Amino acid sequence: EVGGTIRYSITEYLNEFIRKNNHTRLFPALEWVLDNRPPSEPSVICHGDFHAENILWDDDSVSAVLDWGAFRFEEPAWDVAYIIVKVRAFYPQRLHGVSLNVYIDRYFRSYNERRKIGRDRFSYFEAVGALNALNEIETHINDMTDPSMKQLLSEVEVYMINLFEEVSGVKIPNSF
Repeated sequence: EVGGTIRYSITEYLNEFIRKNNHTRLFPALEWVLDNRPPSEPSVICHGDFHAENILWDDDSVSAVLDWGAFRFEEPAWDVAYIIVKVRAFYPQRLHGVSLNVYIDRYFRSYNERRKIGRDRFSYFEAVGALNALNEIETHINDMTDPSMKQLLSEVEVYMINLFEEVSGVKIPNSF
């Protein structure tokens, strides 16, 4: 328990939040997520937004990990898949002259060397990550007044819808 809020698994969170807020266009995707979860592996503390900008270094050692607002007790596959989903959606295809896929492959391989993540499990959590992002868009879309921000959200939404459909076969309607 942190700050009076119990942090539970991402699927429990999505089930509660999507239903409570009546995000009806996401109901079929939510049902797929709930019906197709692979047998659970032991949960760990997942950061929920683990990337270089949330890490402080002291020489060659990590001195702190920042921004724990999205943490959950979940399988490690969730943490790895979700950050990859977010990076693919928000970052340009090349960073500092290097293909984004190179960075993603390094991140995945580095993690996978320490703790193996099966492809099916990873794909499932990519879909969960896409649904989580779509839930965030659905929650905040009416707060957006800046046309460039609405355009960005529209592009991210299309990416997440396509990713979810690719993994699950479930089509989610656009909100824009």
